[in-house]
Amino acid sequence: MSNDLLGSLATSAGELLSPLQRAVEVPGGLRDILAVLGAPPTNDSAAMNAAVTAIVDVKKQIESLAANAAPSLDDILSALHATGGAFDALRKLDAAGGPMAQLPGFGADLAEWLVSSWLAAQHPVLHQIATLLTLIELEVDQSFSTYRMQGVDVARYSYRIERFHLNRLTSLLRDPAGVLRAAYGTPLLTGADADAMADALFPKLVGVLQELGVRSRYGVNAGDETMLGNSAPFMNHALIIYLNDPLKDLALEAGLVVSISSADRGDLGFVFSPFGTLAATRVLGRFRVDLALTAGVDVVAFGRHGLTLRASAGTTEVIGSISAALPTPSSGPGFVLGSPTGTRFEVGGARVAAETSLSAAKQRLAISADVSSSALVLMPGDSDSFLASILPSDGLRATFDLGLTWDNTTGLTLRGKGALTATFPVGLSVGGVGLTNVYVGLTADAANGGSVRAEISADLNAAIGPVKVSVGRMGMAGSLTFPASGGNLGVADLSLGLQPPTAIGLSVDVSGVLTGSGFLYYDPAQSLYAGALQLTLYDQLTLTAIGLITTTLPD
Repeated sequence: MSNDLLGSLATSAGELLSPLQRAVEVPGGLRDILAVLGAPPTNDSAAMNAAVTAIVDVKKQIESLAANAAPSLDDILSALHATGGAFDALRKLDAAGGPMAQLPGFGADLAEWLVSSWLAAQHPVLHQIATLLTLIELEVDQSFSTYRMQGVDVARYSYRIERFHLNRLTSLLRDPAGVLRAAYGTPLLTGADADAMADALFPKLVGVLQELGVRSRYGVNAGDETMLGNSAPFMNHALIIYLNDPLKDLALEAGLVVSISSADRGDLGFVFSPFGTLAATRVLGRFRVDLALTAGVDVVAFGRHGLTLRASAGTTEVIGSISAALPTPSSGPGFVLGSPTGTRFEVGGARVAAETSLSAAKQRLAISADVSSSALVLMPGDSDSFLASILPSDGLRATFDLGLTWDNTTGLTLRGKGALTATFPVGLSVGGVGLTNVYVGLTADAANGGSVRAEISADLNAAIGPVKVSVGRMGMAGSLTFPASGGNLGVADLSLGLQPPTAIGLSVDVSGVLTGSGFLYYDPAQSLYAGALQLTLYDQLTLTAIGLITTTLPD
């Protein structure tokens, strides 16, 4: 798999649009796709084939762009534009004059089906996590659509496909517990309430765990209820997680049983019952997984009455953790966001972890994600003429680590800061240009369908003769939006580009002749820097001037 953005876009676009390519190359392929979406075999098969062939041509165009050994940011933006064009063509299949004009919504359904099929096949763990987080609604959780008739003929048969709800992403970033409570919560007054919550939540957890290589199951085999006796109501709707393969060595069997206790079944809430020794290290694919749980614990429960702990004498707190780490590559970055030879953000290793500490005084759960050996590389070729003049010819490179944590007591934080922004002191100096800080920001906006914006930038300073320059927050920025009509990623729209400086400060000191300082602000709409500068000449005459720098000329 490619480790740069353009290569990943090309590979993903190829995989995503491959069903359409097969549909025009394999006899009957197009008919099969129409059937999935409830559409009867089209009478205008030639027009439909021509439309799909045009979309496949865009796929080949993206793959051609990716063949460039040293893609630029413009190449990446061209690929995004081409991908957007492919999805626009998909959505226009049911437009007036299109081959599926008699089926409103068919084009959008086809785009959504392609994305969900690609995600399930190529990124099953991400697909299962998105399902758990309510961003994807599975077919089994939906009702079939109603038949649509045209006179006495069926215009569209009953169907159902997975549906995306990416507008919930910003709410998840702001209040994940609230979103999950709304999706899975019940009053937990009766056993039926507990069973309904378990039926909704635990199968999705099993899906995530099994894709991660963790053996797990939901419920018990049919006919075992009599053998389980009074525990049958709990076990029949319990999540069972095995640390070891239960078929290999029963003597070493270890794991965790998770059940839900309603008001008429003890009123304990979520009940966690470990068995065996829960301390191990496993290698799952490229990840190293470490698991640990306080020894001597029989049952831990947490519900409306707080924490219930049954453990050996002297155990007053439960401490548990699970982590999965992806080591940093021995050479080169693990992934590149941006042009591999231009301004870019490089990612090395990664680690995901969940930690909990439970006691009568405090219940804490923290989930974190970290990337190590990250780097922001600023190259002069990607900058406007003014910034290119102060950057070294071989650019600037600043390395740092980056982490994101959700804690039930403090919410979502970036490297322990109070908000999803952080500034990392760097103190790097190359060729007379200093890079003082790296800024990382992640913001979510729930308005207008929701959006997520990420920025990684740096503060620079340099001296040009007697003039000192300070540049604030120059780097890269991207935004992910979820328009109702879709975008260049099918169900979402990604924009990516250079982050222009938010401000520039200037000072001049020609001893005994000229001193002064000032500032400039950047207007991206006009590619114009404008501000004020105050100068003192021979310590006697003070002048105030307006500064203007146009970085994009008419020619």
